[in-house]
Amino acid sequence: MRERDSHEKSNVKHTVCVAVESDQPFPKALNIVGWVLRFVGNCKASSLKAGGPLTYGELMKAKVKLLYCAQREAFAKEINALALSQPLPKGSPLVKLDSYLDEGLLRIKGRLENAKLSFESKHPIIVPGTYIALLLVRFQHGLLKHAGVAVLVSTLRNNYWIIRLRQIAKRVCRECVACRRCEAKACSQPVASLPELRVKSAPPFTVTGLDFAGPLFCVDFPQEVVYSSFYLCCCQSCPPRAY
Repeated sequence: MRERDSHEKSNVKHTVCVAVESDQPFPKALNIVGWVLRFVGNCKASSLKAGGPLTYGELMKAKVKLLYCAQREAFAKEINALALSQPLPKGSPLVKLDSYLDEGLLRIKGRLENAKLSFESKHPIIVPGTYIALLLVRFQHGLLKHAGVAVLVSTLRNNYWIIRLRQIAKRVCRECVACRRCEAKACSQPVASLPELRVKSAPPFTVTGLDFAGPLFCVDFPQEVVYSSFYLCCCQSCPPRAY
């Protein structure tokens, strides 16, 4: 009985729930993956137990793992073909890209090998145009204080090559409530016709307008208060004049 109880306990599977508070979905996803990777690492008997908040290195590992899984889900056939040094399948979105595998991640070779740029800029990571790309573009949109499509595309391509990036950036800007409020056109009402006295010829000052302002203060007469009145000729036959 004791042997059977110990055997049953060894086959019990445990589930771990990770709760992370974050306003942005992409950093939240990175934190969740980071905590899961730490838990897996701490479960190993030979590893040092990590504690405290997630470090920058753990978040970078979480980002690589997240993109790794996204690439395996979207480009499984392409990755197998590149691993076997075979041509990419026809119709693949990576056919026109000079892609290669770098430690399991799909990157672009490009022609900037000799440029004085970072490795991420010379060989950006290929990101499929799935939900992970949408989260990444939304995060960049908020990070740049609601930047437009052109700025989003140029900044994201410093580190990533997102499939259908421009379409996703347009969608993010179109769905952003703050951007829609700022870019909304002002309401314009139809302009009414001018009154008859403004469009018919008449002698000067037949039709006049009056404006009155005050009280005003004059430097030359500090103890006195000044009022001003303006008479405007509104006739169609003469240019506007104020007296």
